[in-house]
Amino acid sequence: MNNKFKDTVVGTAALLATTTIALTTNSHQVKADNKENTKQINNNSTSSLESTEQRVTKAESNVNDAQLEANSASRNKVLAEQKKDQAFDTLKKAKENQTKAENLVKEAQNKVNNKEIGEKQAQKAVDEDKVAIDQAQSQVDEAKKTADLAWDSLNEAQSKVTNQEQKVKDAQVKVDNTQKIVDNTNVGKIQTDLDQANKNLTQAQSSLDEENNKLIKTRVAIDNSNEQLKQGKAELTQKQAQLDQANEQLKNSQEMANKANEDLTANENSLNQLKQKIATLKSTEENQDKLIYGTDFINLVKKYKEENRDNWGFWSSYPDLAEVAKKYYEANFQGYKPTKADENTYYTINNGLIDKEAIKQMSLYAASLLNPLRISLGEKPILVSDASIEVELATIKAYNDANQGFGHLENIIQDKIPKEFGFWTEGESIAMTTNSSDLKGTRVSLADLKMGIRQAIAMWVFDDNDQGYGHMTDVLSLRIYKSEDAAISIDKFGIFHFNDIVEPSEDGEFAQ
Repeated sequence: MNNKFKDTVVGTAALLATTTIALTTNSHQVKADNKENTKQINNNSTSSLESTEQRVTKAESNVNDAQLEANSASRNKVLAEQKKDQAFDTLKKAKENQTKAENLVKEAQNKVNNKEIGEKQAQKAVDEDKVAIDQAQSQVDEAKKTADLAWDSLNEAQSKVTNQEQKVKDAQVKVDNTQKIVDNTNVGKIQTDLDQANKNLTQAQSSLDEENNKLIKTRVAIDNSNEQLKQGKAELTQKQAQLDQANEQLKNSQEMANKANEDLTANENSLNQLKQKIATLKSTEENQDKLIYGTDFINLVKKYKEENRDNWGFWSSYPDLAEVAKKYYEANFQGYKPTKADENTYYTINNGLIDKEAIKQMSLYAASLLNPLRISLGEKPILVSDASIEVELATIKAYNDANQGFGHLENIIQDKIPKEFGFWTEGESIAMTTNSSDLKGTRVSLADLKMGIRQAIAMWVFDDNDQGYGHMTDVLSLRIYKSEDAAISIDKFGIFHFNDIVEPSEDGEFAQ
């Protein structure tokens, strides 16, 4: 937009703004005056009517309250009169008892005066009559006491009756006065005032409608002026949108740059973590247990692996391989050196089952011993997975339930477990070690478990000639079928079970 167009728009806007203010002020002043008059009339009438109605309502409420108070006073008066009557009856009975007692005294005195018997008999009669007189006098005193209490009760009852009578009179006066207030209220005048107020309201509404018509015409003129202003603002809005778009692009570019920097920092952190892991693994590998063997053993195993590449699991007896393996058997069987950490790590055996964490640690240790040898022989390393741990746990439970002891149960490893988890079959090698009896308790150390695993692997790999190398070909995956997922654990007899998940090969007769 050029400067000349800017100046024209600004001048027009200023003129329109001035016109708008003037028109709006006049129309609003008339409207405000009419509304104020109407509002004042309504307020005066409504206020008067509401005030009178409130006084009438309050007066009626006062009448009801006074009437209730009068009714209560009347009931209290009746109760007081009843108590008065009861006190009078009590006094009457007391007087009668007093009169009887006095008659007894007189009678006893007459008996004394009329006695003409001997002195001794007369004295006895006098004493007896004296007792009678004393008893009668006691009755008189008691009767008098009762009479006095009756008089007190009568006076108190009379006082209450008098008080209640006064309350009745006062309540009636309040009722009469309140009723006069209600009777003197001029409802007719209030209705007249209300009618006049409604009439004034109608007139004010008529004036308001007239002014509203004028206001509508004024607004039409304002709308026409605003349309011109709107057109001028359209170009300004378009320019602002272009500026906003440019700012958004700049913001996105900045965010991309920030994200790139964050990714760079994250990658650097990941690289540092990876380097740390590599260093840790390298240190762990240097310090961990390893199987002891030489190239002579590796070369013979490779030789017979090639001869038996289509074998299902068992080889012939190979004296030369047995002789070479024998050199390494004893060193591997006795080669475990426990660490303080393993000696201080304990696991609980519950109903013959050890928990998953223990199975995981046992299986990782077995894999650390076997995987370097498997890789040297051209086989895939053992993978300890959640699946292999679950399969191992279920297998050990099935053996415990069967109470098997030492030996294989084909119905478990070839039928039950494969069907339960959905794979073909399960490979298995078992072994009893020198410390198997120590593993039948309820609490075992990781050091004892690792020592048993190392002894079992030493027997399976380096002392298996008399078993047709069935255990060696299983744990080293040297058979026609291959396995990677595996785990190791112990049953309730302390017997080690190495189990691997087996699937058929992808070619050949075996797959069919």
